[in-house]
Amino acid sequence: MRVLFVISRMNVGGPAVIIGNLMKALSVNGVEVQLLTGRCDKDEIEYLLDSEIEEKVIRFDGLGRKLNLFGDIASFLQVRRAIKDFNPHIIHTHAAKAGVIGRLASFTTRNKQIRVHTFHGHLLYGYFGPIKTKLIILTERVLAFITHALIAVGDQVKSELIENGIGNRSKFACIPPGVRHEALPSRHEALRNLSLPNHAFTLTWIGRLVEVKRPDRILEIARELEKRNSQIRILVVGNGPLMKDLRESSSHITGQIEFLGWKRNIKDILAVSDVILLTSDNEGMPVALIEAQMAGIPVIATKVGSTHEIIEDGVTGFCKDFDAHEFSLLVHRLFDDNILIREFAANALKRSQNVFSVEMSEIRHRELYFHHARDNGLIFQ
Repeated sequence: MRVLFVISRMNVGGPAVIIGNLMKALSVNGVEVQLLTGRCDKDEIEYLLDSEIEEKVIRFDGLGRKLNLFGDIASFLQVRRAIKDFNPHIIHTHAAKAGVIGRLASFTTRNKQIRVHTFHGHLLYGYFGPIKTKLIILTERVLAFITHALIAVGDQVKSELIENGIGNRSKFACIPPGVRHEALPSRHEALRNLSLPNHAFTLTWIGRLVEVKRPDRILEIARELEKRNSQIRILVVGNGPLMKDLRESSSHITGQIEFLGWKRNIKDILAVSDVILLTSDNEGMPVALIEAQMAGIPVIATKVGSTHEIIEDGVTGFCKDFDAHEFSLLVHRLFDDNILIREFAANALKRSQNVFSVEMSEIRHRELYFHHARDNGLIFQ
């Protein structure tokens, strides 16, 4: 069986981790895989550097995140040509832009193939105004008709898409991300790699610095912590258009906030972190939270998208509606209670290994591929 993956870019982040792990696992089990992708933005880091799947990757300059009429038309033609050349049994698109280009390109070829699309989240809340959001919904409704199978990374994401008329329950499958459990470096080694001094307690935020991720809430929490004369260090890992404003605003806070930009090695970040923080208005199934839970690190997160499917509130961390004061109290509760942190760590590790294993993700994807291939008359030796 041949599977062609299409995504706009493989920047360091959840979708890249999921695709990379899935491609490696499928290859081990005899599936021939190939990836079509674009270039990362200047403020992003390429996930595929030194990757085991690099030799299976074809890059197109126009397939990146930003919309560009002529570039997108060129990408459509390039993807269409690549589909004809590779002749996949399955074309599996990921995220919004690649989902449009990849599925339309596949639909217009004469090659018989199964179209699968994964929603790692959606753009229905917190991204655009009402007119553009309605246009996105309409586009996804139309594309759902020419897609054999739709995958959501979480039940909440699936429900919100169906509520907006995108696909139906019979067409949707819910497959949680597959994440590898890897040993972390020592805290001392990680601090050296990151050129950071040691600190008694570190709260870490990871993500792209854009409005929907609400990085401004980091500063709200910092101000609340400041009222308690807190000695908690906050690390902000990521980059984006709000970086300059956040840096300037943080200068008025006496607490220690450090902006690290993007870092390729998430293991170093996790090794120096005591608690991971998420403040978004909208999310799918954030892989950084899964990686944190697999590392035995409690998470404090806003209850949006499928975050509550990662964090069991009060058992592996806290998942609440945002309130700066309450979030600061939760941070201090963990800061003050080593027994609770160890209890959360053990629960998080056990649950994440059971729910988010790469092996289970690969099995469910492979079963889905074969099911639809058989139903559509494709036969594999």
